[in-house]
Amino acid sequence: MDTIRTETPESVAILHTPAGLGSRLAAALIDAAIQAGAGLGLLFLGFMTAAIGAEFGFNLTGGIALALVVLLAAGVFFCYPLFFEMVWRGQTPGKRVLGLRVTRVDGLPAEFSRLAVRNLLRIVDMLPLTYGVGILAMLLTRRSQRLGDLAAGTVVVRLQPAALPDLPTELSRPFQASPVALRQHLARLSDQDLEPVRAFWSRRNQLEPLVRTPVARRLAEAVAAACGWPEPIPDAEAFLEEVLVVRHGRVGIGSGPTAGPR
Repeated sequence: MDTIRTETPESVAILHTPAGLGSRLAAALIDAAIQAGAGLGLLFLGFMTAAIGAEFGFNLTGGIALALVVLLAAGVFFCYPLFFEMVWRGQTPGKRVLGLRVTRVDGLPAEFSRLAVRNLLRIVDMLPLTYGVGILAMLLTRRSQRLGDLAAGTVVVRLQPAALPDLPTELSRPFQASPVALRQHLARLSDQDLEPVRAFWSRRNQLEPLVRTPVARRLAEAVAAACGWPEPIPDAEAFLEEVLVVRHGRVGIGSGPTAGPR
């Protein structure tokens, strides 16, 4: 199966592995169970509303309510994947449980138009009612893409673990920045936002000094801008190390800043 290589603006390569048929089917089963539960709940509400309306002589009102609930139940089925993939950046509840995400074929986040196309063609992939077309397409393509993915230029990938084995867990020197203030600012960022930092840190010793220094500087500036860090960054690599320790490591009570916001 092909590996997808993505170059970030900071010149850090991130590798993504396309998800296989088994994990995608498992995610689909989780989503189907949630959809079925929501749909049955709505239908039950519709029948109860219609029954109460009939009991009090409001047959027309009950019929309209039932029709609206049936439409809502259909909306749950058709709009559920698109809604969650938009809100959760390419994930549905099932994909989130299995650690999967929809991206573009180049590994970058999928836009609304691509997500809309792949979900619209789900109707074709579902034929004949058992996802036969979609499963056949996934078996025949190197990146396990169904027809909706092929048309939209998307692929479902496995998310990499949040922390790599060689990430720093504690500092042997005092913090440049206040760890408390840094933690508060980093709370604005997701783990995916910090993936380029983790990728750089795990491969920094493989980079030539003429490349390593400017890449670290660009990454540090990008993280600082994204989280709203207000202080100057005298040492880019030291700042990135502190970011990783605060996010994934252990910050002792005695760890204090030599500089930074209070």
